Amino acid sequence: INAEYGIVNVFAEKMTASLCALLFCLLALSATLVSASSMTLPFDSLLRFGSRGRTVRILQYLLRRSPGNQALDISGFFDHATVAAVRSFQSWQHLPADGIVGPATSKVLVDTCMADNYRDSKQWPLPSPYKYKVLIDTFPDRSLETHNATLYDSKGNVLLVFTARLHGKNHADGKQLNMFTSNGVTPTGLMRFDLNSPEPNPVPYGPYPVNRAVNGLEGNAAFILTGNATTKIRSGILMHTGEWAGWSPPQPMPNSDGCIHVYPKNIEKIWHLLVGIGVKVHKNPFGQLPYPYQPQGLLSIQQAQV
Repeated sequence: INAEYGIVNVFAEKMTASLCALLFCLLALSATLVSASSMTLPFDSLLRFGSRGRTVRILQYLLRRSPGNQALDISGFFDHATVAAVRSFQSWQHLPADGIVGPATSKVLVDTCMADNYRDSKQWPLPSPYKYKVLIDTFPDRSLETHNATLYDSKGNVLLVFTARLHGKNHADGKQLNMFTSNGVTPTGLMRFDLNSPEPNPVPYGPYPVNRAVNGLEGNAAFILTGNATTKIRSGILMHTGEWAGWSPPQPMPNSDGCIHVYPKNIEKIWHLLVGIGVKVHKNPFGQLPYPYQPQGLLSIQQAQV
């Protein structure tokens, strides 16, 4: 009998230990999932020592805008230097300095360090080989359309003033996705721009040639649009129109997939004006990397600070 009780006790102890271990794992997983669901995009999971990837690169890029972290290497690896930079940022913002990027840290980091304060140089003439520039002043609230977007020739002559919408997709909570997130608002900064033949589907892109942001030169665009297919944060940012059902000016244009929306009549005018100053319509490469042509223009987007 005692032997039987001993076997039962051993079995019960093992079952209890196994259940406790399983419960601990479930609680840890639950905590991670809850934390990840409340992260601020582009951060979609907890980041800590040993993490790797694009979101770590974005983290390091944003941290460089905080005091004492300007020399942090953008490596895509959450190393000891990144842990120290996160702790420094957390202390600066009066957050628990644990060196882990969770919901609170991700929100404060995006709110505090996303703006690049880029301002266009407005220097003319443009350097060769650029034949035109599109300059757009925009707002933190991208539901507000810009009514003074301007197309210039290489000498700074105004060719057209037009309305533009730089609002991307919305998050599930209804708030706009930020510029470091796929399909978010159009990034700020200076970019190489080029005229491409029309996209195949006129409903979302319109029937006219489109302008494509090729790569970034200054501001956030220099980080977001630089690199190859694995390191670029975003690509496929176009200036185009659409055949939008039920829409007519002066109604607000629909949101895009992170591009620049312009009235159909103005996209058509831009096409003809650019061809008139010697800009070629390059065959659309549809996101091919590296970009196969010499870009002929510049796109400059600066955001008001409010």
